[in-house]
Amino acid sequence: MKSAKLSPITAVFVFSAMIMVGFISGCGSSSNSSGTSSSLTIDAISASPSSLEVGSTTVIEAVVTNGTTPLPNRIVTFTVPAEYGYCSPEVDTSDENGVVATVFTSIQSGTATVTARITETVYQSVNVLITASSLPSEGHIDIATTPSLLLADGLSSSTLTVTVRDAAGNPAPESTVVMLAAGEKFDDIDANGYYTSGIDSIIYDAIPNEQWDPIGIIPSTAVVLGDNGQATALYTAGTEAVTVYIRATVTDNDFEGYAEASLQLTPDASISSIALTCDEIHMAVAGTGGIETATLYATGYDANGNKVPEGLEISFVITDGPDGGEHLGTTGYGPYTAITNAGGVAACPISSGSVSGTVRIRAYAETILSAATQVMIHAGPPANIVVGAEKCNSPTWAIINERVGIVAIVSDIYHNPVADSTVVYFTCDEGTMKAHELRTQNEEGVATSYWISGYDDPAADGVVEIIAETNGGDLADTSYFLNTWSPSFIWFITDPASGFPVFPTTINADGKEKKTYYLEARDLNMNFVEGGTAIEVEAGLLNVSGGSVEDGCLASRVKGQITSVVLEYDRSMNGIADDGIGAIDYVTANYANLVTSTMPCTLLTGTAYSPNCLLDIVSSANADDAVTFSVIIKDRWNNPLGDHTLVASVSGGGSISNGTQSTDMYGEAGGFTLNTPPAADSVSQVTITVQDIDARGEVTLSTAVSISN
Repeated sequence: MKSAKLSPITAVFVFSAMIMVGFISGCGSSSNSSGTSSSLTIDAISASPSSLEVGSTTVIEAVVTNGTTPLPNRIVTFTVPAEYGYCSPEVDTSDENGVVATVFTSIQSGTATVTARITETVYQSVNVLITASSLPSEGHIDIATTPSLLLADGLSSSTLTVTVRDAAGNPAPESTVVMLAAGEKFDDIDANGYYTSGIDSIIYDAIPNEQWDPIGIIPSTAVVLGDNGQATALYTAGTEAVTVYIRATVTDNDFEGYAEASLQLTPDASISSIALTCDEIHMAVAGTGGIETATLYATGYDANGNKVPEGLEISFVITDGPDGGEHLGTTGYGPYTAITNAGGVAACPISSGSVSGTVRIRAYAETILSAATQVMIHAGPPANIVVGAEKCNSPTWAIINERVGIVAIVSDIYHNPVADSTVVYFTCDEGTMKAHELRTQNEEGVATSYWISGYDDPAADGVVEIIAETNGGDLADTSYFLNTWSPSFIWFITDPASGFPVFPTTINADGKEKKTYYLEARDLNMNFVEGGTAIEVEAGLLNVSGGSVEDGCLASRVKGQITSVVLEYDRSMNGIADDGIGAIDYVTANYANLVTSTMPCTLLTGTAYSPNCLLDIVSSANADDAVTFSVIIKDRWNNPLGDHTLVASVSGGGSISNGTQSTDMYGEAGGFTLNTPPAADSVSQVTITVQDIDARGEVTLSTAVSISN
């Protein structure tokens, strides 16, 4: 990890920035009203800078959208509480990007809320922190000049607003006297508000004659009017193109103090428009070896299209950027103030940061705002690369000239996409690869090629290794995809170690039970086959669902289900006793009649269940008669049970012939004979009882038969 040691100045700047961020975050900005139209809104209002001194200016910028798309030709009005300053222009029309802008000029310290408004319910606000001037001051006095740039023509004027407060922040009362002086900068040693020869000293002799010179015309005093503690006066410019220092002094005991403000008197010209350009519209991310700095040039023009003379101030601000540390000179996002040269051009350095993207810059002078200029910050040289195929499994083993797209993404040390036209070379270990197809483009850092199937190599295993490299081969990455064919091997999962349910070898013949099976499929190289490959699965008795291969990249497996059935007859007869098996079925998986796999599944029957068993005999018979009858034995699920030994008996009279029988495959035992009692016995009813003595039987059936004599 790299670290940087902050200088004291940088540390102060960072600390101040942190304080300002905290302040602005705390104040926030008001959102579009809840009554906002769904098709019109103001987004992303910002102030650049978001804090300034009394008498300074900031650029307010907002975007008009319909919620998603910027809207041009929409009229937006800018407002701010009058005690804090004013906006110029007050009304702007959104450009093709939906952007509107104005310049806010501050006249009093505090927090000013600037609002961009389309209608009463569609608006957005931003807070601007206004601090006291950094010029020398004492007490609680603010002074603002509007405008602060005048022609040195003896005619132009600026309005002075002096705000006087006591230590508690209370405004001075009406009629409080403010003494005013305008001229070269001096140290008011006797604190009377004016330059006193022989006592006060000159700090800046703008008109070098070793004496203090008043510059322009200003009343000697002004008085506070109203209840906001403000006094106003009009300053008229002198004829010397220099900086004028205006000093406001109050000697009232409760409001004693002074403040200074500066006015720039310029040659007989004013800026009516500004053209902003940059000598490098493409820069590299800092620390990556490319061009990291460039120069912005703002050319000022007067109302007649002539370049303005030297000595005029033009400020530069970054209104939008990738927030990677890009900056103007040493002022971050600005404003950075520069003076025009003899050609009317002011210059400003701009430096890239650690993030690629577009930086938008504007220049302004007073209320004159330039169009935005954009500078692209591009990534540095390749530092990271990753390669991959558009498919993880391409079923092209036996096909010639099928293609698989290959993509490589290249980025710099900060993970920014590298500059366009970066060359990436591709190779592979089987098949054919085009070394390169397209260089990186569209600022995305993406290079493409394709792999071509058809490569007769006995050593090929179907696992294609693809390699992408750049930066002279010093930077490379490897990836893989499968070049497969149709299934050559399929098998049911029977190993518990696989982590999947093993094939169900038994199932109850109840017609309801369901069991899941998994089937593996591989091609001739034992690689996964393509996802979606259909495998047919069938059985003789059971209901079985087949399916398609899932995934194909990390596995090639079919998941299916076996559903039980109720048997029509017992298919597992041994002539001795019931073995509990109704049938042994075979489940077969089949791919295109080319490869199969079969597994047995035993259908289990239950024990005899008397409600489903039947003793089939007539309900009445004649005396001295022979009546045959039969018995059917079934389990709870209605499966016929074979090999059950049944013993019949009679009570109440008569006898049974052939009284021991075994059930057949349909669970039926016949051949029983009831010999009814003779008429002389006068028996009216006998009871027939059949007992299933099989270990899986143990049921007894009985019924009464009426005897007619």
